[in-house]
Amino acid sequence: MLLPKKNPKSTLTWVAILSIVLQGQASYLSTGLEGVECHQIKDENVLDRFKAKQVDVSAVNLKSIIFKSKVYQIGPVTLTQDEFRASAAPDSVSEVVVKLTDKRAFGVLNGKMVGVVEAITTLGGTSTFYELALLTESTEHAQGWTNTDTVLLGDRVRVHSLAIERDHVTIVMTMHRPQDAMCCPTLTVIKRFAIRGDRLVMVSEGTY
Repeated sequence: MLLPKKNPKSTLTWVAILSIVLQGQASYLSTGLEGVECHQIKDENVLDRFKAKQVDVSAVNLKSIIFKSKVYQIGPVTLTQDEFRASAAPDSVSEVVVKLTDKRAFGVLNGKMVGVVEAITTLGGTSTFYELALLTESTEHAQGWTNTDTVLLGDRVRVHSLAIERDHVTIVMTMHRPQDAMCCPTLTVIKRFAIRGDRLVMVSEGTY
């Protein structure tokens, strides 16, 4: 990062300084800026607070986790290999299936590591319910992650993407208009959630 010893004389000066700051290169400005002397700060960690922390999603192990479904309300279920199965009713061949999909995102919000993942629940009928699950990093459980909240997204909706960005969880999905058949939602929206405590709180929703 470069700090000028005296105030730049023009907007052009600031643009040039910013360019060099971002590139982390030269310690002296030329090209019309010979009157501004700059020095380079040697501590490379000085800008760490501006850098987005990256998380290797492939390294996150969610093969066994306790999931709190808003749909299957008998109680929290333990997912094994990203999935839970149980009989829908005594002596029934139909199954309740709860599983996590590959739509997931991890990052730092409010100073702590969190994750969001799409979960799908079927109860043995034609409905397929989609939920957004909030995960927080935990030292109390062997798997390292705890499902602290879930939000029901809808029946037979389509989730296109999940992201953690700008201090929010962002989801792009297609949901039903009032006239849509359950098989075929047509309204694509973008929803943003904040994390307050250990809960997801929707703060905005709009068409995509």
